[in-house]
Amino acid sequence: MDRLRKDRKRNTLTETLTVIIELQRGFTEISDADLLRVQRHLNAARDNERALGTVHNIDAQKLWALAQALEAQTAKLALEAKFTANSDEESSEAIRKASRAHTFEEVVRGIFWARVKEDIGGDAWVADSGIGLRAGWLVVACPKSPIRGVIEQILGGGE
Repeated sequence: MDRLRKDRKRNTLTETLTVIIELQRGFTEISDADLLRVQRHLNAARDNERALGTVHNIDAQKLWALAQALEAQTAKLALEAKFTANSDEESSEAIRKASRAHTFEEVVRGIFWARVKEDIGGDAWVADSGIGLRAGWLVVACPKSPIRGVIEQILGGGE
């Protein structure tokens, strides 16, 4: 029984490492052109947002670019499943791949935000309404939306 348990642990570790290696491969493939393209799509900060800091670290920027690439891959596969698949099997395969890419995107984006919050510190960890990324790799605290306050009051989570 111990041998079976060890084999399962080894297989789980191997599968986990395979995912990490795949993400690392995607990370290393991010080019300067990818970074410039991603940066072009960052919007200017709004007047009601408060600047927390700037993402200067190239590796953190590459994480954001990888997350964006995975988001694009997810969208393309979802469109393929809906509009260009020639069979139910092809559609199902595209949906499976889209789901996988979406999960990877969420993981990479989570690592990006953890990295950025560690680098900036302070208010980045406790911004109650969330943080956002803007042009020039500026990290901002986003204002709490009025509708969110109403929902929190209804659900009992508000002040």
